Amino acid sequence: IARVHPVHLIFSIWALTQHYADFDVQVRAVLGPEEPDAFPQAEFHAIDLSAPMLRYAAQRAEQHGKAMQFRQMNAEALAFPHGDFDFVFCILLLHELPTAAIRNVVRSAHRVLAPGGVFANVELPSYASVDPLSAWLLDWDSDHNGEPFWRAYHELDLAGVYADAGFGQVGFAEQVGALSEHARVEEQQ
Repeated sequence: IARVHPVHLIFSIWALTQHYADFDVQVRAVLGPEEPDAFPQAEFHAIDLSAPMLRYAAQRAEQHGKAMQFRQMNAEALAFPHGDFDFVFCILLLHELPTAAIRNVVRSAHRVLAPGGVFANVELPSYASVDPLSAWLLDWDSDHNGEPFWRAYHELDLAGVYADAGFGQVGFAEQVGALSEHARVEEQQ
């Protein structure tokens, strides 16, 4: 295993039932529309539980000329050194997990972030941020569309979860039709 350098990004790709290997739009929603190589010295790492999805994502990265490292790993227990990342990004992952696993993922992300690092979670909008019919339709998935943890996720106090994990600043913003949550590790005094 190659040594992990302190200046790089990590992307957690969710792929249990859908393919999210093309995550450029989501990354730009969080980081802004800068040039594709705005971080020329950054190392990019992607993790997933699914080996087939990692192979697919590696193929897509190669097709697009993106140098990335892929590892099969559980986001609840990231096997990276403490404080080694500047940015941890996950997309459509947390609503697929039971509440205890969500707390573990957030704690694990906090552990691997350097002071000033950012954890960004992009999810579908919360019930409170949409009209009642849309909220009902989203909630319908909990019982009828294989989304057993959806309701609990949308009822979870995410700001509290981030605070419990040790994050300082927490922000929520609607971006690209999804809820983007940002939590920053406070600089050490």
